[in-house]
Amino acid sequence: MGSSYQTVLVVADAADILRAGLVLDAYVVPVGPGRTVVIPKEGAADYADADAVAAWISGHLGYDTLANDAFDSDVVVLTAFRRGRMVHRYTSHEQTGADPAVLAPFGVGPVDRAELGAVLRGESDQTSGGLAEAWHWSILAALNLEPAALATAFRWVDPEQLPGAVRISVTGRPPVWRRPGRRTVFLAVAASLPVRADKVEVGRALAAAVAAVAAPPGPVDAVVATAGGLHGAGAAWQVNALARQVRPVGRLGVFYVALLLPAEPGADGARAIPTEPGADGARAIPTEPGADDARAIPTQPGADGASAIAAVEQAWNAVLRAHYDTGQERLLALDTIREHEFEVGHDHAADLAVTSGPDA
Repeated sequence: MGSSYQTVLVVADAADILRAGLVLDAYVVPVGPGRTVVIPKEGAADYADADAVAAWISGHLGYDTLANDAFDSDVVVLTAFRRGRMVHRYTSHEQTGADPAVLAPFGVGPVDRAELGAVLRGESDQTSGGLAEAWHWSILAALNLEPAALATAFRWVDPEQLPGAVRISVTGRPPVWRRPGRRTVFLAVAASLPVRADKVEVGRALAAAVAAVAAPPGPVDAVVATAGGLHGAGAAWQVNALARQVRPVGRLGVFYVALLLPAEPGADGARAIPTEPGADGARAIPTEPGADDARAIPTQPGADGASAIAAVEQAWNAVLRAHYDTGQERLLALDTIREHEFEVGHDHAADLAVTSGPDA
């Protein structure tokens, strides 16, 4: 199976697009002077309707747009919009609409129209018998545009690899895991659980356990996504490595976690967390700190949040041991991941749990 992705090129500066306040889940990335790409978030079947986004931006904001749609590494379709109306469509391999005069204005600087025409017609070495995405890159290069952001999908985006990338959301606000005065660390967690364990229940307990951890000058909060299955773009290779570390005795629980830490490290601090089930012998997962049978967990974060992560890991182990006394030495393993990998896990989660701190 080949690659498929959808993006929209806008003849405008990124700052103008951001000021417009698009109500859209997307990344906005500059790709040249006066040129910006909008990478819309996919819906069902990992598909985003680039034509609809391009038509809306063109019609409502007044900028010329070019929808880019690559399908299964077989074909690239470029659709131009002006004032909300489609004015041109190019299809590779069929080579319909291969008119460089129409597409050249979407480029930057002097565009060699003869070279662009040859690429559009598949007459260059880069397009002869190649994959559709290679053909697409050749077209973008002929337009003097940065191809990386235009030839990708939202689900693949690594913001660190796309200079100037800005995430926008349909709410008009940052995602819940991004809060003022907080720094966020993203984790993949693999837990060894008995067959009888309810992974959703465990995920919620892990989120609640974070409420028992403090990192001065404020609390630690978490967004915990219980994985319903593994997605290739969701740090799958790291999760598989973590699974080998814990050696599941029954079933494997996979969780994607965003830890919201205080922005500035402070003095040493601690909060008590429970390590044993309650006196009534109930096996309910403990989620609140108590005065008895508890130990203090120091949580002063270092520059990378390592101390806070260690404290949270200790809290999680205590919760799991209290509920699932398997006698296993290591009940969970974790590793840091990138935000886009967390978001893939978040978007495909079977359940979400959020720790509510004082500033939530």
